[in-house]
Amino acid sequence: MKGVRLCASIAIFFALLLSCRHEVVTNGSLRSRKQKTVKRYLTAILEVNTPGYFLKGGLPTGYHFEMLRSYALSKGMLLKIIPFTSINYATKYLGSGKADILAVENSSISNSNLQKTVPHWKLRYATISFNKRVMGANDKIYVPNNAFDDDEFYILRRKFPKIVLFDGINMGLLVEHLLNDGNAYAIVQSSVAEATRIKYPDVSVGYLQESISSSWYVAKNCCFLDDLNRWIAAKRNTALHPTFYSSFYQNYKVNRALADGVSMQGEPLLSNYDQEVKRYSKTIGWDWLLVSALIYQESKFEPHVQSGKGAKGLMQVMPVIANSFGFGASHSSKTNIYIGTKLLAKLSKAFSRYPIAIEERNKFVLAAYNGGMSHVLKAMGLASRYGRNPYQWDDVSLFVRVKRNSNVFRRRDINLNLHNNNETTRFVVEVLERYTNYKALTLN
Repeated sequence: MKGVRLCASIAIFFALLLSCRHEVVTNGSLRSRKQKTVKRYLTAILEVNTPGYFLKGGLPTGYHFEMLRSYALSKGMLLKIIPFTSINYATKYLGSGKADILAVENSSISNSNLQKTVPHWKLRYATISFNKRVMGANDKIYVPNNAFDDDEFYILRRKFPKIVLFDGINMGLLVEHLLNDGNAYAIVQSSVAEATRIKYPDVSVGYLQESISSSWYVAKNCCFLDDLNRWIAAKRNTALHPTFYSSFYQNYKVNRALADGVSMQGEPLLSNYDQEVKRYSKTIGWDWLLVSALIYQESKFEPHVQSGKGAKGLMQVMPVIANSFGFGASHSSKTNIYIGTKLLAKLSKAFSRYPIAIEERNKFVLAAYNGGMSHVLKAMGLASRYGRNPYQWDDVSLFVRVKRNSNVFRRRDINLNLHNNNETTRFVVEVLERYTNYKALTLN
């Protein structure tokens, strides 16, 4: 009898075990459960060199940029920028999911594939020209494409038949058109007109009386429009929003930054050291904008910065590194950039011995520049030891200066969405995020 009971108990035990096993497989375990894709970026298309998105002191800023970044942060995301070139391309990007929001200074876009958000503010336009005459019916007038709705544009064209539409032309190139044709005019946002007058004192500015409601645009099948509209409405109705808007659209310093921050070719002027950065970056095969993003991270383009550990200058070069390249601890800003780029080249060569994809290698180099080669190599070894890819930065970054009790050392957590937040990993993320913004601000 006892034998029967024992057999029955064993049978029940195994039945329960199989049931539990089946339940785990059905519901998904830590190792087998498919990870839900978490959206990390809100991707916006912005017009560059406008009060909505421009460069100031080496950092991107602007009304649209700050508003969208605030919305992205409220959703636990980072903001990624794509430069606006044309409505057609913007519509394709939104429709394909490559972009989420179109935020341009033009206020009236008629496209069946796009939806408007609720208005976030009102825009005011002005005319600019290099002559002192009142704009007449026979004058050529450059007008931003989709700045006005169909009815408004029809009335404007009847009054001024020689309208020339422009799409995605930056301020520098537009002024070039006006300089080449001294009798031509352009209609731009009033703040852009003020910035133009600061840079070109001979320009004449005339203000249009009407203001136009300004909205953003999303794809027709956008799933977050209702949420975005609620956020805009709540933001717009706060007491501080008018001041926030005015800080970009009615601010002399912003107009000065717009006037000084772009060349005639539309290339951003990041610092007084752009030419040296371009020169030395070219010799090592790096994009000068990426090197500039690193320099801003290290020193904010301040040449006399010195860290508590003794690193000096724009690229925070340690004396021992300067000595290894044949220079003393004290040297010029030009030499500092030379040494810093040579160090980048040396680190890049060291990592080229490993089968790391080219687009990944820069992440390893940036980490080594900040935290030291030994820490990165140790992290690569740990990544391999604990079942991760030692040549993929997302895996290696988990082990950079990691603490002994971190969850990353538990093999059962291999499929979890883990993060390792320290100075070196933040350095890589922030430099690359700034690099992305710098590229968006480069129109060439």
